[in-house]
Amino acid sequence: MAISVFESAIYRDLYRDADMAALFTDSAQVRAMMLVEGVLAKTQAEAGVIPQDSGFFIHRAGMEIQIDPSGLAAQTAATGDPVPALLAALHKALEAPEHAKFVHFGVSSDDILDTALVLRLRQALKLLEKGLTDRAAPMTDVTAVLEQLRFLRQPLLQLRLAGPDGQLTDMGESGATVRAAMAAGLGLTDPVDAASDLRQTLRDLGTWLADAATLLSHSKPSAERIALHTVLRQHSAALHATQGQPPAVAKSVEQLVLPTMFMGLAAMLLQTADHPQP
Repeated sequence: MAISVFESAIYRDLYRDADMAALFTDSAQVRAMMLVEGVLAKTQAEAGVIPQDSGFFIHRAGMEIQIDPSGLAAQTAATGDPVPALLAALHKALEAPEHAKFVHFGVSSDDILDTALVLRLRQALKLLEKGLTDRAAPMTDVTAVLEQLRFLRQPLLQLRLAGPDGQLTDMGESGATVRAAMAAGLGLTDPVDAASDLRQTLRDLGTWLADAATLLSHSKPSAERIALHTVLRQHSAALHATQGQPPAVAKSVEQLVLPTMFMGLAAMLLQTADHPQP
């Protein structure tokens, strides 16, 4: 038996939504982090925070350079943080130290990781919303589930940019300009004064995923749907158990359970399409 049914050659077609799976790969995470770094550099250049030629060079490179995720494994294992490994690989690939020194200027690893995660979750939620609308629309209470999702988007889809010791925020007007432009460039909102707690928002998202799974499991029970519903409920409980724990613990739990929760609900929607509600 494979570690995960979503990656199993035997069970993959029973449980796996290919579009959703594409969002939860190492390559997708690297691309999202590179996008955030590139947009950061571009907006900083436009605001005069870093040299213009460096900002535009980094932005272009962020869209063109391909970084092998496996090359980040050793350093990530040593530090628990993939961003320094990504930056080392990016500096090497740029082959331009005069520009590379402005990569990641004024931000922290958490800024990049959290903003990149939000970007991927935005796409994942679009897939789930479409699936619920197209495949589960006849079901009772699906409207309420979709309304809850729309309510969750506001606190989730925010730019996560504080910088080390608030460095970017402390840049004054230029820092505010960078934040606003970066949020616009990434299609996020800029919560300068009242950023939501992302860890709590993800716990709320876990509750929503489990509630949506409950709706689907009750619509037409099957062994697979009941099993997936059970897993989502357990994973939601694991997310909520991180409340009061250090952020590093919460992030580790999120890495372990969020991909499975999204894949599980997507699988339930695929099975709903195969068994339409009468």
